[in-house]
Amino acid sequence: MYCSLSFLQLNITDDIKDSSFTSGMRNSAIRTLGDNQVTDPDGTVRPDWDDTFLQEIHGVALVAGDSHDSVNEALTNVKNILSNSVKEISTISGDVRPGDQKGHEQ
Repeated sequence: MYCSLSFLQLNITDDIKDSSFTSGMRNSAIRTLGDNQVTDPDGTVRPDWDDTFLQEIHGVALVAGDSHDSVNEALTNVKNILSNSVKEISTISGDVRPGDQKGHEQ
């Protein structure tokens, strides 16, 4: 997957010298990030990701809150603002970590 600056409609005159960004996460997942890989029947090597994330993705929205209700309300607001300008691919819900890990990211 390659995400060009023109696709993102960014007016940047400086060359971004980050090959992981310019080549896309999928292309650098195995080589740079060390993700597990699988080989498809046609011989194509790809990251061992859920099929949902193998499609072309150009952005991610992270919505957080203190309860599932507040997150769902905020997510609805985001969807209303963005309307038909984006396509939702997946939603992943999380929970607060328990005990002395509460408030810490994993």
